[in-house]
Amino acid sequence: MDDASVTQPQLQREIDSHTPVLAIYKEQLLAQGVITQEDIEAVEAGVEAAYQGLLEASVESDEGSPDDWVFSQWRDTVTKMFKAPGNPTGLPLSVLQDVGQALTEAPEGFNLHPEVDKLLTRRRAMADGLRGIDMSFAEQLACGTLLLNFEPEDDNYEQYVTPHPTAL
Repeated sequence: MDDASVTQPQLQREIDSHTPVLAIYKEQLLAQGVITQEDIEAVEAGVEAAYQGLLEASVESDEGSPDDWVFSQWRDTVTKMFKAPGNPTGLPLSVLQDVGQALTEAPEGFNLHPEVDKLLTRRRAMADGLRGIDMSFAEQLACGTLLLNFEPEDDNYEQYVTPHPTAL
């Protein structure tokens, strides 16, 4: 999870208390006489109008959910780049669902941060097939399925554990 309010709360509070860079920059430009307050308001109104136009266009779009829209923009590229492998490498759906269940379940009585709870809820929907699987959850599923059959005595141990280059 890449949310500083969860991973670095003290730093995030310090950042939140800082005056935004745009406000500092506007004050400097005004103080130097480079721009007038009317100029700033005109630029801000133009940007707001552009954003509002994009928002309205997105609401009127018939592309479906945001996930569908993103995928639809890349469908041809992805299809050309990634061809199906010659040998099937998949696992039974029930195994993936079991791993997904384990990955999205917090210990009983554990108090989750609200953002982490939202993340796990989204990933549970992915595991249950109610939502497309994103790359980070796919990676978690892949690692989780490797751990199902991990044997340190395995002949292929090196393929599972690769030392970091700085450790060499």
